[in-house]
Amino acid sequence: MDDDYYSIDSILAENQKILCTFKVDIPDMGHLDGGTGHDIKAKSKIQIPMWMVYALIYTDTAEFLMPPPFTSRVRNALNAEARSVKLSNLVGQGGLWYGFGRMVMNLLDDSGADDMSNMLVKVFLLRIIALCAVITQLASSSTALDECLSTYFIPADIPS
Repeated sequence: MDDDYYSIDSILAENQKILCTFKVDIPDMGHLDGGTGHDIKAKSKIQIPMWMVYALIYTDTAEFLMPPPFTSRVRNALNAEARSVKLSNLVGQGGLWYGFGRMVMNLLDDSGADDMSNMLVKVFLLRIIALCAVITQLASSSTALDECLSTYFIPADIPS
């Protein structure tokens, strides 16, 4: 997924909402919460679209909580068996889990971003290897798996 302004995948990933805790009072922005209040009070928790979160985080107006698709519960399930987790139930159809993860990764500090990046790559590799195995079985060719894997990876990238 690219970060192109006109990319539908990027637009859909940026429209995912993240729970933010505001650090300061924000006048006349209560409509963001969907309520009738006029102001956002400090320590209020509101779901904000990802495209708006960047400005809030970088101006130190709010801090975000890790979105549910990337919490330790989901990470533990992915570490146990990455192929058994239905990613489309976490964020939506069309591979948005990876794109949303990449956008969340941009909000994290270096160590958190590295952990998120490693998790995204590991899950992708484990799932694509399983997909290649199914393709091989369907194709009934002894070299199909090798061809599939060599198309997408260099041998050092394949997890054991």
